[in-house]
Amino acid sequence: MGRKMKNIVALLVILGLIYWQQSPAVRPAYAWDESCGEQNISPDRETAADSDGSWEEGNEISGGTQEGPSDGSGKKEPEGEPEGGGKDGTEEEPEGDGKDGTEEEPGTSGEDKDDTEEPPIECFKTVIPPEDGQNGYYKTRPEAEVWHNSERGVTRYCFTDSSGRREEGGLTEKDGSFKIRRECFLEGSNHLSVWMEDEAGKRVEEYALEKTFLVDTQPPSVRIQTPLGAEAWYQKEVFINASGEDGVKGSRIEEIACFVGSQKIGSSKEASAGFLISCASAGGKAVPVMVRVTDRAGNIARETCGLYIDQRPPRTAVEGVSDYMITSEPVEVKYLIEEENAVGKIEAGARWEDPRGQVIYLAAEEWKEEKGGKSARQTLNEDGIYQLSVSAWDQAGYEGSSKGQVIIDSEDPVIRHVDELDGQYMKSFCWEYPAEETVEDFTSYTYSVCLDGRPYHIGENILREGKHVLEVQAEDSAGNKGRAEAEFAIDRTAPRIIFGNARDGQVYEEAMNLEVSLENQEDYIEEIRINGKLQKTSAEKKTYSYEIKECRDYEVLVKAYDRAGNCAVSCMDFTVAHKQSLLNRFAGPIRKMLGVPVQESTKDQVIREQQETVAEPIRRGSIVLLGLAGTGCITAIVWRRNTLLLLAGRLTNICKKQL
Repeated sequence: MGRKMKNIVALLVILGLIYWQQSPAVRPAYAWDESCGEQNISPDRETAADSDGSWEEGNEISGGTQEGPSDGSGKKEPEGEPEGGGKDGTEEEPEGDGKDGTEEEPGTSGEDKDDTEEPPIECFKTVIPPEDGQNGYYKTRPEAEVWHNSERGVTRYCFTDSSGRREEGGLTEKDGSFKIRRECFLEGSNHLSVWMEDEAGKRVEEYALEKTFLVDTQPPSVRIQTPLGAEAWYQKEVFINASGEDGVKGSRIEEIACFVGSQKIGSSKEASAGFLISCASAGGKAVPVMVRVTDRAGNIARETCGLYIDQRPPRTAVEGVSDYMITSEPVEVKYLIEEENAVGKIEAGARWEDPRGQVIYLAAEEWKEEKGGKSARQTLNEDGIYQLSVSAWDQAGYEGSSKGQVIIDSEDPVIRHVDELDGQYMKSFCWEYPAEETVEDFTSYTYSVCLDGRPYHIGENILREGKHVLEVQAEDSAGNKGRAEAEFAIDRTAPRIIFGNARDGQVYEEAMNLEVSLENQEDYIEEIRINGKLQKTSAEKKTYSYEIKECRDYEVLVKAYDRAGNCAVSCMDFTVAHKQSLLNRFAGPIRKMLGVPVQESTKDQVIREQQETVAEPIRRGSIVLLGLAGTGCITAIVWRRNTLLLLAGRLTNICKKQL
């Protein structure tokens, strides 16, 4: 009975110890187990973290568990001791008082046997803060601590930083600890190995911990490259190149993102990327551009710059005139420039060509600031053609320009060549002057030509005699009018020459008075020749009188012109002879009719030959008749002298008229 009670008491003690070990408040920390992902926490320590994410000495992970390392090399510790005190989780049922389950021999006690048993090796405890970065990285340097929690065995540790420096040792004293301070964790990969060994130096495989600490506390560096620099002005858009550098032991670049203001315009997973910035500046201010670089640990670096981007040329205008405007009044011109950013160079003015062809450039000088731009004014007063222009360049190099033209014409058109016709006489009229020779004006114009009140077609030949009136009218584009009129006459009839007191072919006895005049007093005698001798004439004298005294043959030649240029030539022959006897008077005409030679001047011969060509048949018939008449006259002399003489005179006059 006493042995059974001892066994029952021993069993209750063992069960109590098992319950105490599995209680959450008093559960000790164990090493990572390959099949588990949790780590038990020592019952006598609480988990706490300081404000900067680091861990103070003696702190442990709260919640009773901690996930293993991100690289999968860690192990989870077992949830507790298996029930029954065995490692396989089964409860041992003692069959006797001894270890083998046999009954205790007499004279021995169970209490003495418990005192000789060795306590089990307990797993070490660790305090490791969780990763405060991304992808298993620490953005702040951690602190770690290892506690020896067993009365037996040795807790071995080995810490290797990223430079390869090792620190190792062992803990044998219960509650002894090894602390890895923050400064021991270097940038890059740091490794901690913890395991348990028994007194014989044999490694306890189930009590081991492998932990890699990936540390990246430095943000990456950021670099922004622009084609012309940040202070330059760009047209329309600019392509920038952004790159990030995380160092040799950094966690590498995770993302590069670009923002314009608060708007994200693009991102890349590469270490460098290009971004197209097309936002326009306003008011001459730069476009804010920010590049954000994030590494795999979650460290963020930002770099900002300002870009000056202009997408439009300056807007220009020439106000106050319409293009190709023509006016007779002064004009006020306004040159206007509008630019959303900054205006650089400005050129504005008028190229003035005066009516004489001289060219002068008139520059606009006084510029005033207006809302959104600048303006200048210019007043144009003088006649001429003004070529107006305004050009502006902004800081980005864009050019804006506007042009215009205005013509100021305050003078009437000048009509040429019409006054040259006024009072003229001509044989015919034809107006063949082209428009540019007829009307003189430096603007465009319209004109019309009228003759005697009716439209006249340029180039038409007018032969109608009489007085005519030519009228030319012109109106230029400025509204100025010009008019010219001329009166002229068309005369196609030659002047008529009048010989007074003399007849062609007459014979005058002793002296006579010769008069020469023109029927139209506006005509004039060019020359008068008497027997080839040029007589004195005058343009103002219209009538000439000559006293002929010398007895001889006379030939008078008169040439006359009218104002139209028509020419008239008239000849007259007469003879001044001594007073003839009755026989000579009768014989003279008979001698001529019979062909007896008579001394003639050269001119008389020419005229006579022309007359004989026409009157040859008549002359021959007359000769026959005169012969018969002469025969009759001779016969009549015998009969009656006075009667026959009278008859012969009449026949002679009849023959002269026929010739």
